[in-house]
Amino acid sequence: SKARVFKFDDDLPGGGQFYCVETGKHFISADALQKHRKSRFYKRRLQELKEEQYTQGVSDEAAGKTKEVLPPAHPGLEKGRRRGAAAEETSAMDEA
Repeated sequence: SKARVFKFDDDLPGGGQFYCVETGKHFISADALQKHRKSRFYKRRLQELKEEQYTQGVSDEAAGKTKEVLPPAHPGLEKGRRRGAAAEETSAMDEA
């Protein structure tokens, strides 16, 4: 991967110039960074990053926290209100 240029920082190892993005670690030299990239820890991290990340919806579903979609409690009442409202609008138009 491309080497990134970072602002020099005395508080970080190697002045913050040798950073591994995948693991989030700073190293004291380019050689130490190259050795790190050959390590088991780095390779495992790359495998973790390649896996599909879980979403909140997937974890809720796995925990049994699904949203239950229920039918309306009084379906006839809802339709009646709509019909009544529509009838009122029609009669108001007829009067005008």
